[in-house]
Amino acid sequence: RPSDYKELFNLRHSQARNVIEHIFGVVKQVFSNHGHWPRTQTLLISAICVLHNFICIHDPNDYDGVDISVEREQRAPRRNPEDFGCSITAVERMQAGQKQDEIAQAMWTQYIEYTQGD
Repeated sequence: RPSDYKELFNLRHSQARNVIEHIFGVVKQVFSNHGHWPRTQTLLISAICVLHNFICIHDPNDYDGVDISVEREQRAPRRNPEDFGCSITAVERMQAGQKQDEIAQAMWTQYIEYTQGD
């Protein structure tokens, strides 16, 4: 169990990231050898994500032989905004930190209320 709001936020953030990486791994594996047009690819990604969620809800074991594990070496490296020609000011960084802290505190409050109901 997380011991404070920061641990809870990091735990949930990590879980969300794992789910997203998992979905992209499935999409990459399924469509890596298909030459689709860019417009079609963008539509396919949305459709595949919807289908993936549907399968996870209704039959999570039905992946038709697709290896859904994504090895650490296959994952894209973390990027900084500077890699994309962007820069973040100190004020923007501070505002983002404050917003993250607000979200983490709200999550912690909800978590405490939930666990006290057990």
